Amino acid sequence: MFVNTLVEGKIPVKALIDTSSKFNTISKRLFDKLKSNHGISPSCSLVNNLYGDVIGEINCLDLQFCNKGKWQSLDRIDAIEFKIRKNPRFNLVLGQGWLWIHEVKMSFKLSHKENFDPLAKIIIDGMCIPLIDEDFNKVSPSKNQIIIFNNRE
Repeated sequence: MFVNTLVEGKIPVKALIDTSSKFNTISKRLFDKLKSNHGISPSCSLVNNLYGDVIGEINCLDLQFCNKGKWQSLDRIDAIEFKIRKNPRFNLVLGQGWLWIHEVKMSFKLSHKENFDPLAKIIIDGMCIPLIDEDFNKVSPSKNQIIIFNNRE
């Protein structure tokens, strides 16, 4: 499942919510587009052995989510590390660490006719953010393409 995300207030992407991923990752291509002052720290050998293409890690990555028509940042961004990968399938993956730190609640409940909440959503800091269920191949036609979304959808 994916969620519309604004990275560092600049770049809109569809972030993959991956409950099976132990690590949060960002593609080198997306990281380079940020042109930010994030210092890249070395990554541990466990991560390098798992992925094989990790060039380092960063923290303090500001991710914003659209809530009631406005982009909002989350707290505790300094506690979350993102592994920078050269050739990932997805440009931004929010894994177990991100989900745990933000105490994310995921809901796939069926809605009642009177309830207009999205059927699939995550709830973070009181924000209800709809999940996007899209065909994997449609979302990631090439492994390094950055997915841009239209805010007016």
